[in-house]
Amino acid sequence: MNLSPKNAFSIDAYTDYQVYNSALNALTNNRHDFIETIQSKAPYYYYIHLDNNDKPLLVNYDEMQNREWINALTKVLPLTPNDEYLLYRRTDKISSIFRDVVNNDAFNDALGKDCIIFNELNRDRVQTLSKSIEGKVYALGKYFSKYKLYMCFDKSINNYIKPGDILVQGKFSKVGELEKKINYDILRNKEKIIKYSKTVYFEDGKINIPSPMPPNYKDMN
Repeated sequence: MNLSPKNAFSIDAYTDYQVYNSALNALTNNRHDFIETIQSKAPYYYYIHLDNNDKPLLVNYDEMQNREWINALTKVLPLTPNDEYLLYRRTDKISSIFRDVVNNDAFNDALGKDCIIFNELNRDRVQTLSKSIEGKVYALGKYFSKYKLYMCFDKSINNYIKPGDILVQGKFSKVGELEKKINYDILRNKEKIIKYSKTVYFEDGKINIPSPMPPNYKDMN
């Protein structure tokens, strides 16, 4: 599904979370594909992105503007029914659950650490490199057909990856800060990072694949 501000709207300014959940249930029941994004700044409104340009007719809504698109972070997508339960919206006070719904395991691990985002098209090489560096190497997905993004926390990766393929480096302590950096510096906000509740990672030359496999990893093979 192509994410853009043109196919997004929010009803949060006019309804409560229960009406919002009913709207999502109706979309699911009527077989409409959608993805949710959440604003990285207060009041942290949810936006619904549809796979077409349809808009709701029976409730008031706000269309997404460019400023909201810049601040949009994708909501974590569930892999299991338990994940779906944990990510289910139960409050209008989004600030209290913000980290839980926008950060998955990889982005939680990255909070406050020196992290490196790099591009490597050869997955087998990443698995081999994981023997030479400390810690996990997370697979973040394939974008634009030219980026296969990975994240690690060992600066020695600079010895193995070409400088032009080191795309982001730094320490990011605020929730959403690293994701916004990736969305802007790498994806130019033409796409957004897609996150599932569990992330494939490499460590000590071995691969750890959650069950079920995150769909955004299949394109990286």
